[in-house]
Amino acid sequence: MMMLSMIQDGEQVEIVYLRGGHRVRQRLEAMGFVPGVSIHMVTNQIGGPAIVKIKGSRVAVGRGMLHHILVQPPSGNLSPDLQDTQLHSRHFRRQGKRSHKFFKH
Repeated sequence: MMMLSMIQDGEQVEIVYLRGGHRVRQRLEAMGFVPGVSIHMVTNQIGGPAIVKIKGSRVAVGRGMLHHILVQPPSGNLSPDLQDTQLHSRHFRRQGKRSHKFFKH
């Protein structure tokens, strides 16, 4: 998985996970950025918003928001449950919190 900000012009990817607080995720979901949706990167130049094609529409997304969208190539072979678990455990390790309280073993 990688951030949408790392995708080159012309590449197509699939949304895996939205990072950030409730308001950030809510705003992204309102624009159509939900896990499982395919995105085509139209332009992603340094120093400005990126233009992506999602659900038949072109949307300009600021650099900060791009960092909240985690994507993978369309042929990703990890199950969504495994991806979420790996993401959350990495996040909690960075924060110094214990992840075992939040997941079933």
